[in-house]
Amino acid sequence: MNEIIYSWEFVLSKGVSRRGLFYMIAGAVLAATWGVLYLFDPLKTAIFPRCPLYVLTGLHCPGCGSLRALHSLFHGDLSGAIAMNPLMVLSIPVIGILFLRPKWSDKPWVPWACFMGLIVYGFVRNIPVWPLVELAPH
Repeated sequence: MNEIIYSWEFVLSKGVSRRGLFYMIAGAVLAATWGVLYLFDPLKTAIFPRCPLYVLTGLHCPGCGSLRALHSLFHGDLSGAIAMNPLMVLSIPVIGILFLRPKWSDKPWVPWACFMGLIVYGFVRNIPVWPLVELAPH
């Protein structure tokens, strides 16, 4: 264990800030995640977990279909990604904007609006009436 601590201290002593180290680790994790989602189809691979809410109740949570949507996006299939989880696909640009302009998310109503949007989306996508059935993953 001491070797690990000393190796991190060595990296930090060479001019890499803690923030820089965090970004390097986060980038490596994101790249590995992208690689796994690109190479393995969540529909055909057992390494991805099934949604516990769907397994227990048969209802789709707001995140159901997100892994399949990301897999489709990574392969350039925008319509397939939207068919899996339209909210996740539409939220990607919003998350990018909030990452570039973090002050926009400082308003106290933003997290509540996002939370309420997820709750409403979770209810609406389980209503078995057209066109709302199109919100469920296909």
